[in-house]
Amino acid sequence: MKFKNSVIAISAVALMFTGCGENFEWDTDNVSKLEGKYETRDASLDLTSAARTTVAQSIAQRFLFANAETAGISVSIMYDDNTAVDFAYGCAKLNSTAQASGVLTYNTGDTTNCEIPLTTSHRMKLGSLTKTAVARTILDIDDNSAYDFSIEDEITKHLPANILALGDLSGITVSNLLHHNSGLNEIDFAPGTTEEIIQKALNRGKLFKPGQMYQYNNTGYILLGQIVKHVTGSTNWEGEVQNRLNESIGTNSFIFTEAANPNWLDTTDTDWLIGRTGTLTSGTNLLATGYSFSNGFIVDINTSAADIANSAGSMIGSVPDVTKWMKSVSTNESGLLSADYFKNTVEQINTGTYVDSYVTHLNWNMGPGIGFNQDQNALFHLGLFPGYTCSSVYSKNEKVTVTACINGVGDLKEFPYSVLEGMYPYRTAYLPQTTTATH
Repeated sequence: MKFKNSVIAISAVALMFTGCGENFEWDTDNVSKLEGKYETRDASLDLTSAARTTVAQSIAQRFLFANAETAGISVSIMYDDNTAVDFAYGCAKLNSTAQASGVLTYNTGDTTNCEIPLTTSHRMKLGSLTKTAVARTILDIDDNSAYDFSIEDEITKHLPANILALGDLSGITVSNLLHHNSGLNEIDFAPGTTEEIIQKALNRGKLFKPGQMYQYNNTGYILLGQIVKHVTGSTNWEGEVQNRLNESIGTNSFIFTEAANPNWLDTTDTDWLIGRTGTLTSGTNLLATGYSFSNGFIVDINTSAADIANSAGSMIGSVPDVTKWMKSVSTNESGLLSADYFKNTVEQINTGTYVDSYVTHLNWNMGPGIGFNQDQNALFHLGLFPGYTCSSVYSKNEKVTVTACINGVGDLKEFPYSVLEGMYPYRTAYLPQTTTATH
């Protein structure tokens, strides 16, 4: 009998879905055309460790200064030997002048606008990165013979009666939810209970037959949270996910906001996390204030992610811990899943089931919930929440993890790849060519 703890599968930004049509070729073994190339490079082109850090810091500063609606940026880079470089620029909280004017200036340094400068200890709202923790919890349950559970089961077998009563959920498997091809409609991101959020989505009807195509979907991950709760017999899904996060990287940086608790920012103990050190408004792991730009900066700090995104987007954590987590999920080095399960369920692309679903979405063919960028040979996840944006990438080529989060407005989708290309200048010369194989 196995008792393993794990954590994630990856999901991210909502890409628009389209039908079959683009030429592509499945990289069924996940073998990059880059692998083996680095050994033949001119080693004299390699940057020193210090130079790589300088390049990465320059790219981060340039991003901050070029994006007038970004208050601060926190970056973490972890190498294969688990050494890490972490740095942050800008503000965790803007001063009254900057907030009132909505204008950020950097002529006297990156903290000109700050009441509180941003540090790497500050937490960010991680948005859809939450899905990585929920999905890996599901996989851990599937990998544990103590539970009568399979990701190939229909979800009606593993949902509580109060959720089943909301509408027709027949024909959808747990795997469909993980892979974003359930056909369910999207939530409306309005405050409400779990039942209210799901009910509104179901009232809109289904979009397509389960498994027919890919469309990014938050409703499915809210249902996955309820499945975690029901299958484990827990009073909440947060505790089950939190335990796996803590056991995998040894930290309590990750927490979840609470819709039913108006004082969640100042809460130390909850029914799912007891003895937390400090709160989000005191101690060393403060929540960086999130900002959205509309007629000046608008503070989003009092918006509880739990009541609009639930188990699809309510996680909070520090950027260095996101990097640790991303590496752990991508490599399974912490033994979150059994080796065979990780290889067969997470790493192996299921070409038989998902070829048609994922046509033109090659970034989403890497097993349950995990994003795989074939061009970059990298695993990735993005997270968006009002006032915050995050992007985390594990490059299989360099075996380097790069995470960046901002508390403001800006596009971070390509940022980690820019950092990797800056630190490894020979990298782009070996990027694989677009295939011409037809579907």
